[in-house]
Amino acid sequence: MSLPSFPEDSSSPVLVDFPMRGGTGDHLPVWLLACCGAFTAVATGVSIMSITLQLKNYRKPPLQRAVVRIMLMVPLYALSSLIALFSLEAAFFIDAVRDLYEAFVIYTFFQLLITYLGGERSLLIILHGRPPIPHPFPVNIFLAPMDVSDPWTLLNLKRGVLQYVQVKPLLVVATVILKATGTYQEGRFASDSGYTYISIVYNTSICLSLYCLAMFWVCVAKDLKPFRPVPKFLCVKGILFFSFWQSIFISLLVAAKAIKKVGPYTDAEHMSLALVDSLICFEMPIFAIAHQYAFRASDYIDENLAHAARLPYIYAMRDAFGFKDVWQDIKDTARGRGVSYQAYEPAEGALHYGAGRQKRIRAGLRYSRGGQAKYWLPLPGDEARHRGDVGPVAALKRRVDERLAAREGYAPLLPKQAARVVHDDPTAHADGSSHQWNGGGVYDSDSDESDAPSLDFDSVNDDEDALYERARRIGYAGFPNVDVSREQKKRRLWEEEEGILKGRWSRNGARSREGSGSGRDMPNSGAKGKGKDRGTGVYGACE
Repeated sequence: MSLPSFPEDSSSPVLVDFPMRGGTGDHLPVWLLACCGAFTAVATGVSIMSITLQLKNYRKPPLQRAVVRIMLMVPLYALSSLIALFSLEAAFFIDAVRDLYEAFVIYTFFQLLITYLGGERSLLIILHGRPPIPHPFPVNIFLAPMDVSDPWTLLNLKRGVLQYVQVKPLLVVATVILKATGTYQEGRFASDSGYTYISIVYNTSICLSLYCLAMFWVCVAKDLKPFRPVPKFLCVKGILFFSFWQSIFISLLVAAKAIKKVGPYTDAEHMSLALVDSLICFEMPIFAIAHQYAFRASDYIDENLAHAARLPYIYAMRDAFGFKDVWQDIKDTARGRGVSYQAYEPAEGALHYGAGRQKRIRAGLRYSRGGQAKYWLPLPGDEARHRGDVGPVAALKRRVDERLAAREGYAPLLPKQAARVVHDDPTAHADGSSHQWNGGGVYDSDSDESDAPSLDFDSVNDDEDALYERARRIGYAGFPNVDVSREQKKRRLWEEEEGILKGRWSRNGARSREGSGSGRDMPNSGAKGKGKDRGTGVYGACE
């Protein structure tokens, strides 16, 4: 098979290697090179026009900043392929820049989706309470369903996308070294070819990155419908994934001898490079038009705001092509800075269930008023972080404390905190009232909002027991009926939290051991006063 077949000059020798100053298209027909140049000019012109429209209508910088960066990928791909046809020496460096930038585009598109939804905090609040999304087969065999409302899950998705940005520079450096030593052999699959191993690592990294991006997109697809995410996703995935697999497919065809000749070229490396570079030049105008449709400047113009402000063109360019925000976000994502359950937990909202609730309770979350309010217990190391105790020694001590706390199943108070909020004598306060600690504050233990599941009293003598028995035998005599269902709900909530912390509750919220837990239903007595639960020796308070 010969793709394509061009007339060959009989005086031209069969090339096995090209000169350093030549290109992959040195011996291709002039008309083919001219067509590649014309298509590249069209793609570049359409992209520049689209970017200019975005900069002249720069009304939403957080969104349009990412759009401009994504649209720059089309002319970069087209120009790098055209230059490679004429000069491999220049393409050697331009390809490295292009490879780095394509990794950056995937990360930028992920950030664009998050920005569409109002940022990470707004996104987590939107997803609060939604059921987890199962992974597709066969990933679901190894991984549990994904809860994107968990801030740590969202962080791991960001890291999965970002790892490609970190791996790609290493692959570029390795490619440069292999090309300099003559062992890269692009387009040739063999054990002694560096191209084989670079392709394997590259394919693994980009597949992981695009998988994380696709899973995130599946979780928020309904919320992204007003922003037309499908054409945007196809454009980004197409220009990166399609071009890569196109080069792999052509290399496989050449290796399988399905393509035996491209113009005067008969060796595998020249045929693969010449065919891939030519095809990319012809395909880029299609991608340029698709990007113009998917990322329209009119999407960021509010028709209801006739006099909406916009950035001047120069300031818009400076904002779009500045990368300080990217560098800062990369550092924060790698370190996990600012990510915690407490930082993203809504002040009010429904109860968490299942594994999400267990994780938050272990992180210090507690419910009050039957789940209507929340507060947080301090974890070991929190006070040190607030004091600014940083460094390797402080970090090591903090990790040891956190591991010990996790083993115990609860978050103990630090000595200073205990001295400040826990008192042996309830009359230690100046006003003489009895209070209990409530996540950094105090609350009245006699109020209706108290979460104390039970109260301990002195032993009840026989006379008091006899009085209680007589009161129960009286029956209904106009006494007010006491509804203790609210107290029972508080007790059950408290028992569940304690059971989770002590490992007695499974992932679905059921008891893992029968008979565990100390709570029993309080008797619904019609008498007013104190009643004794003879099964536990604990006295319950009836209102």
